Amino acid sequence: GLEVSRLILLALIAAALEAQPVQLRVYSEFQRVDPFGKVLAQDRAARPREILSPAVPRNTHTAFHVAVSAPANESYFLVVQANPDNVLQWKIYEERFIQQCDSWIPDGLEEAREPYFGVMPDPSAKIPGQTTRVYLVDVWVPREARVGLVRLEVLAKVAFWRIWPMEIRIRPGTVPDLKNAAAPGSLPAPADPA
Repeated sequence: GLEVSRLILLALIAAALEAQPVQLRVYSEFQRVDPFGKVLAQDRAARPREILSPAVPRNTHTAFHVAVSAPANESYFLVVQANPDNVLQWKIYEERFIQQCDSWIPDGLEEAREPYFGVMPDPSAKIPGQTTRVYLVDVWVPREARVGLVRLEVLAKVAFWRIWPMEIRIRPGTVPDLKNAAAPGSLPAPADPA
């Protein structure tokens, strides 16, 4: 009777939500994603890792790749928020791709403004068959941040919100200022592993 009808309705709602065309995924800074939603072959791990609760010392940055996959002509908003909202600072950069042989590799960043509006495919990239736009979220943990947890969420909205929740675990350690640090060495080639 009524209970069976409720279960069927809940199952239909769950199936409809799963079938939504927009997907949101967050990856480690060491797993670059191509414009088709796949981790680059040279950056793949034996087992994919979910980014849920990274530990970060104070006075340092941490970064994540955010992939928004959608069908052609689908538009979306992308935002980042935190709770409490006055601890972390962040910037969002859209990743720009270069083509090497048969691969598209992220090799540039363009700063985005929140809330960021996007459409698939990226009209400025001109990548045939593009299904995914990729962003780098650069998070700064200030020196004065209190040790503890801060909820950080990446959200993409089409008809409803897709949410990727994380807890940034701010650790007791503080990275010293590097006023006299040596200049960084040369970067690896784009096709090398991250």
